[in-house]
Amino acid sequence: MADAILLQILNAVQTVIAGLLLDGIGSAADIKVRKIPLNRDALKPGIFLTPLPEKIEGVTNTRDDIAYSVLVTMCQISNEDLTSDFGRLLLWRESIRKAFRDKPGYQPLAAVAEVHSVAVEPRAVVDAEAFRNQYDVSLLVVKVTTREQRGV
Repeated sequence: MADAILLQILNAVQTVIAGLLLDGIGSAADIKVRKIPLNRDALKPGIFLTPLPEKIEGVTNTRDDIAYSVLVTMCQISNEDLTSDFGRLLLWRESIRKAFRDKPGYQPLAAVAEVHSVAVEPRAVVDAEAFRNQYDVSLLVVKVTTREQRGV
């Protein structure tokens, strides 16, 4: 049985981000697909990929356009320091944003056959509540529109 399209998308996003070799992210194991962005290994920087609710964007006679959203949560310890590793966090955001920008002849999630388009929606650069709890948390959403065959 094939994996759900959303799980395929989550895994493909993980593969693309792992390929960026981001400074401070030790290995692909530090980029985790999760149900929620829970950091159980709080001492290590990490990136968490979690699903957001999908939306029906449009339809044709035989297919539906479904928008799946992946919340990309970038996390590192800050100890409420206002400057340390801030540049690294910003570089993670920039690199991830650029990696998922559609370009002529390049589809970042080509491994998922149903993917029609990819876009990135910025969210909090630094989440204030997480900062008060000693973490730098930065958020992006990778929005993936698929064109799916209608029916079971």
